[in-house]
Amino acid sequence: MLISLSILFAKAWEGSNSRCLEAHTAFLVLLITSVYSFFFDKQVTEKPDAYSLVSCGSFAIMSLGLSRLSHFGFEVDLLYFFSGFLTVQLMKIKLWLVIVGGSFSYFLLILRAALDASARDGYVGLHVNDHVVIEIGSHSQGTSRNFSQVGSPQTITTFVGNSLVMPQDAGVSEGDEDSGFMVTQGRNDSNKSVKARFMECVDVLEKENETLIDTISKHVDGYLKANVINKIPVVELHADNNLVVDSLPAGMINDLHETVRLMLAEGFEEDCCRAYYTCRREFLKECLWTFGLLMQEFSTEEIQCWLTKVLNIVDCVLLPSERTLCDRVFKGVASPGDFVFNVVCRELNICLLRIANHLATFLECEKFTYYEGAEVHPNICELMLKIRFVCRQRDNRCRQGLEGYTMLDKEGKLSPSVNVARIIATALLERILEVECKNYHNPSLGYVFLMNNLSFIEQEAKFYGLVPIFSHDWLRKMTTKFQQNLELYLRSSWTKIVDFLKLDISESENSVGVELVKDRMNSFNEHFDEICKVQSTWFVFDEELKSHIIKSIENMLLPAYGNFIERLQNFLGQHSYYYIKYGMFDVQDRVRNLFVVMKNKNLFLNRSERHPRPLS
Repeated sequence: MLISLSILFAKAWEGSNSRCLEAHTAFLVLLITSVYSFFFDKQVTEKPDAYSLVSCGSFAIMSLGLSRLSHFGFEVDLLYFFSGFLTVQLMKIKLWLVIVGGSFSYFLLILRAALDASARDGYVGLHVNDHVVIEIGSHSQGTSRNFSQVGSPQTITTFVGNSLVMPQDAGVSEGDEDSGFMVTQGRNDSNKSVKARFMECVDVLEKENETLIDTISKHVDGYLKANVINKIPVVELHADNNLVVDSLPAGMINDLHETVRLMLAEGFEEDCCRAYYTCRREFLKECLWTFGLLMQEFSTEEIQCWLTKVLNIVDCVLLPSERTLCDRVFKGVASPGDFVFNVVCRELNICLLRIANHLATFLECEKFTYYEGAEVHPNICELMLKIRFVCRQRDNRCRQGLEGYTMLDKEGKLSPSVNVARIIATALLERILEVECKNYHNPSLGYVFLMNNLSFIEQEAKFYGLVPIFSHDWLRKMTTKFQQNLELYLRSSWTKIVDFLKLDISESENSVGVELVKDRMNSFNEHFDEICKVQSTWFVFDEELKSHIIKSIENMLLPAYGNFIERLQNFLGQHSYYYIKYGMFDVQDRVRNLFVVMKNKNLFLNRSERHPRPLS
């Protein structure tokens, strides 16, 4: 009794209106009541025949069909009744047949939920229902006004007492007018409702951005990737002014237009324009970001061609499509529509100009002549300097309020211009390293050159906070390349020397072994002197890099040299000292004197810092 009363007077639950949740809840209640009825209703004990089972199933399916065709309300109850009755009948035959009855009932309920959900799929328009209750005089006679659709002719019905009076039949005397009106829903609530509906439409439009970008990418993919350098014919770009509009549900655009009209009528022109152009600016930003990802597949020679193609796409597809959408949304109100479109165009043009500026600036770094030596290449220094200025200037403009967005947004994505600058810069960095390395006739010197420049890039990125700009993946790629070049350097410079220290003979072969160890010792001394003399003049970027390389050499050379000296002493005894030119400490000392640390590594950077080139 207490439970019944508590349910009777409980407040209505405004939870999820998910059709799937309703179906599962109904199935659970149906199954519980069926099992309860089976165990506690023992009046009818005879087992049902096949005819009654088929009838129950048929009536259940028929009830499901009726619930789809009519909406009186009893059809769903019939579905529950026959499904539960069928389950109880099956349990009377065999208890485990509750699984069959439950599965059949579950299938029907889930099918009903799925059919209801499919009927509601697609864009759901806004339902605008503003109810205003007005009390006239002291009679408390209610007058209600309902707008069935935004923008439709307003149909006002007046209820006086218990009778319905149409507008043309309703008459209000001057005495009643003197009594005044009491409006229960204020203007502020109405304004908030208009703003809420408008922002809902904008949010729905933003959710379509991913689909729109995918559609545009497919439309321009072939044109953007056409390789002019290799003389592959350029795919023609098909201009389409309606690409965006055709990809959006018609109801969405209509609702957005209606809410824009209401916003302007209520005096919220500034808020309306700001919300709309912010939404479209983010969309165009995502488009450029996507095109930047496509550019990663190009070589540096094709980057300039890529920029030209992007400009054509903007001119033939993006801006015309935005113009069409803007005209549809701001139909009938030209002034705000033109203002919004101009703001969107200005933001996009500024971004493209910065990309072009970065491209021209970075490509200047290819004009340096070949630089002999294993030091950090001036091109690499210049590129890293320009990247730092791009980032620094962007931050300064943002702090001064001249830039709406920082380099990284809330999701950690780079702005389109900075992202393109990063792609161009990293492509040029890799190209310079690859080309210049091949110019060294001594492979070992080329490997040291690569290690110097890779260390410089990594140090600059960490010291100036450029790791998010280059991305962790790219820097890890450079670290892997550094390790590969270190191994190649050890193999090309020191593997041959270590091979001199390997002996494959036993002490029993004394006559052969003595001459062999003498020759090996002399060869080692000769090559060791030569390599130390040459590599002691090579430059390395800093002490940390020098220590890292020398440590790797020592780990490779010293154990092999120690074993060889021990074998030499076993063969020659005290005469071995006539052939040993370097002791263990002497070899270690010579190795540690390899390479010269670049004392002037900051001169180029300091000179560039004094005269920075503006980048935007």
